[in-house]
Amino acid sequence: MLPLIRLKHILFVIFTLIASLPVLILAGWVQQSALNKEISSVEEKHLLVARNLTGDLERYVLDIESSLELVAINMVNNKNMAGIPEYLDSLYVRHICITDSQARILKHASAKSQHDIKQFSPETLQILAPLIGTAKKTPGVVVYSDLVRTSPDQTTFYLAKTLPNDQYVIGALSTTHIIEAQKKVSFGRRGHAAIVDRTGRAIAHPVPDWVKTMKDMSFLPPVQKMKQGETGVSKFFTPAMQADMVAGYTVVPHAGWGVMVPQPFEELEERANDVQLIALTIALAGIGIAGLISWYSAGILSEPIQAVVNATKLGSDDSKAPLAANVMSTRRFIPHELLILLTSFELMKNRINHLTTTLHSKIDLANEEVKQQNQLLQKQSLELQRSNRKLEELSCTDSLTELFNRRHFDDTLNKELAHAKRHHETFSLMMVDLDHFKKVNDRHGHVAGDKVLCDIANVIKNNVRKSDIVCRIGGEEFAIIMRNCSDDDIRATAETLRKKVANQVIVHYDTPISVTASIGAITYADHAKEKLTADDLYRLSDLAMYHSKKNGRNQITHYADIASSLVPTPHT
Repeated sequence: MLPLIRLKHILFVIFTLIASLPVLILAGWVQQSALNKEISSVEEKHLLVARNLTGDLERYVLDIESSLELVAINMVNNKNMAGIPEYLDSLYVRHICITDSQARILKHASAKSQHDIKQFSPETLQILAPLIGTAKKTPGVVVYSDLVRTSPDQTTFYLAKTLPNDQYVIGALSTTHIIEAQKKVSFGRRGHAAIVDRTGRAIAHPVPDWVKTMKDMSFLPPVQKMKQGETGVSKFFTPAMQADMVAGYTVVPHAGWGVMVPQPFEELEERANDVQLIALTIALAGIGIAGLISWYSAGILSEPIQAVVNATKLGSDDSKAPLAANVMSTRRFIPHELLILLTSFELMKNRINHLTTTLHSKIDLANEEVKQQNQLLQKQSLELQRSNRKLEELSCTDSLTELFNRRHFDDTLNKELAHAKRHHETFSLMMVDLDHFKKVNDRHGHVAGDKVLCDIANVIKNNVRKSDIVCRIGGEEFAIIMRNCSDDDIRATAETLRKKVANQVIVHYDTPISVTASIGAITYADHAKEKLTADDLYRLSDLAMYHSKKNGRNQITHYADIASSLVPTPHT
C-alpha cells in the first residue's frame, strides 16, 4: 500500500517546477540571444549616427557652395560686401578667387585669419588644372578636389565652378569643421567616427598620425564600399585599434566624403556577457523566490482544504443530514485530504450547481448593465475629446481669416528659434502690413475691410510653402515664419507676395478694392555674431517693415540691408 502523501508537499513541488522552468528557459534564451541583439542594436545605432553626421556635413557643404556662388557673384559685379572675411572664417573657407582658365587670379577674397593671395603656387596650379578641366565639363556644378596637404599642419579641399566669360571661381576649404564634427562622436571606450575623402584618405580620425599623413584607408572594407557610394553596416579588422570592429557607414553627397562610425566588437561581447551574468543571477534569484512563494502558497491552499475535511467528517448523530455520497475514485494515487473531501462532495454539488446557476444569471444581468454604462461613458468621452480638440483649434486660430493668431505666433516663434539654435539651422521671419488700410474701412466700411483681410490672407497662404507658418498678429498685420529659408529665398518670396497683393482685386458689392503691402524681413543664422531673441527678431523685422512704409510703401526691406545705417524707430 502506497504511503499517504500530504497535499501541501505535492503543491509545493508542482508550483516550484512551474515557476522555475520558464525562468530557466528564459535565462538560457537570453544567454544565446544577448550578443546577437547587442550587435543588431549597435548596427542600427551606428548607421543612424553615421547618417546624422553625414547630414551635418551635407548642410555644411551646401552652405559652402551657396557662399562660394554668392561671393563670386558680388566679386564679378564689383560689389564690396562688408563682413566677407569674417564670414569666410566662420565657414573655414581660406580664400575665394575668380580666375581665368589658366588659374591666374583676377579677383580674390580672403578670410580674416588668412593672408591675401595674389597667385597660386606651382604645386597648387598642378592641382587646379584638372579641377578646372572637370568644372568646365560640368558647368553649373561645384566640383571638389581630393584631399591636399598645403602645409605641415594644414589640409585643404579646393572647389571650382564655371562662370561666364571663361572664368572660374576657386575656393580653398579647410578641414577644420570636418575634424571638429568627427571629434564630437565618441562612445564606449573606443567607439569613434572616421571621415575620408572620395579616394579613401583620412580627413578626420582619432589616430593623429593617420590625419597628419592623410592615411590611405582604402584597405578597410567599409572605405571601399564608401568609395562606391554605398551605405550600410560592415564588420572588419582595423590595425589602428588592433581589434575586430562593427561600423555603420555612408557618404556625403556632392563632396563624396565617406563617414564611418566603428566600435570594437569586444565591447559588444562585454555588454552581452554582462547581460548573461545578470540573466543567470536573476534566474537563480527567481528560483529561490519561486520556492518560497510555492511553499507559502501550498500552505495557503492545503490548510483550508484540511479544515473543510475536518468539518465534513460524518459523526454518529443521525440528525445531521448526510453531506457525502460515494464518489471514490479508482485512481491509485490520490492525496489523503482529497480522498476524505471526495466522500463529502456528492450531496453538496447539486445545491451548489443550483446556486451557481442562479448567481450566474444575476452576474450576466449585472454585466450587461455595466456594458451599457461603459458604452455610454465611452460615447461621452469621445464627444468630450472632440469638444476639447475644437476648443484647442479655436484658441490658436484667428476667427476672421482662419489663420493662426498672435498667441500661436508668439509660441511658434520661440519654438522655431530654439529649434534653429539646437540644430544650427536658418529660418526667416517676414512681416506684411497692408498700406492705408484705415482708408478702406473709412471709405467702404468694416464689412469690406474684413473681406479684404480674408482675401489677402488667402493670397499669402497660397503663395508660401506648406511648411511656412502664416499668422494674423493684429489688425492688418500678418507674420510668416519660414524654416530653412535663406536671404535669397525670403527676398524672392517677399517680392512674389508684394506683387500678388498689389495685383489682387477684391470686389465688394460690385466695387473693386485694391491694396498694397509693405514688407519687412529678417533671417536668423546660428553662426551669426548677434545672439538674437524671439522678441529681437520680431522687433527687427517690424523695423524693416516700417522702413518700407517710410520709404514709399508697396516695397520690401530686408533688415540686413538697413542694419548698418538705420536708426531704430518704434513702429506705430
